[in-house]
Amino acid sequence: MLLSIFDYEHAEHPGLPYAVTEAEVTTLYKQHFNIQLLQEWDTKKMVDTFHFTEESLFNSFPTNLSRFSWKILLLVKQS
Repeated sequence: MLLSIFDYEHAEHPGLPYAVTEAEVTTLYKQHFNIQLLQEWDTKKMVDTFHFTEESLFNSFPTNLSRFSWKILLLVKQS
């Protein structure tokens, strides 16, 4: 299963899309799944890779987040 998460300080933006940390995913799924980080983009890498402007990237987010990353995780069911 692929899981896409946004990781940022939830207190800085309590609305949608909700923040989920990699540690939370690990806590919830480690018992039944092997978890691997496939890709991670921080704000600068997202602007450079996808040619977003920071204005378009932050249409749904405030621009004053102390940290922000988008992560793609692979979860493989343990046998």
